[in-house]
Amino acid sequence: MNEVVDLYEYRNAIVHRFFLTSIQYADLAPHLVRYERVYDQCFAIVAELEDQQVCEGKGMTVAGPQSDRQAVLVEVLANLGFNPGSYGSEG
Repeated sequence: MNEVVDLYEYRNAIVHRFFLTSIQYADLAPHLVRYERVYDQCFAIVAELEDQQVCEGKGMTVAGPQSDRQAVLVEVLANLGFNPGSYGSEG
């Protein structure tokens, strides 16, 4: 959780600096890797909770093909400008 708070505080600082200094997108790369790690951790936690709901028959989550989850992930990555085919290959 501390990582999420740290990233949020960094985000707030960067938003202000972006308009006041000559910071460039390239300067953000090391921090964006941290965001990706946190995203992957959150994605795994949510997937585990969804699987638990399906197994227990609780909540609003219903079982669907794993291919649906993968299709959503690929679409999100593509919309963000990433190569969906390379996701997960650097592990």
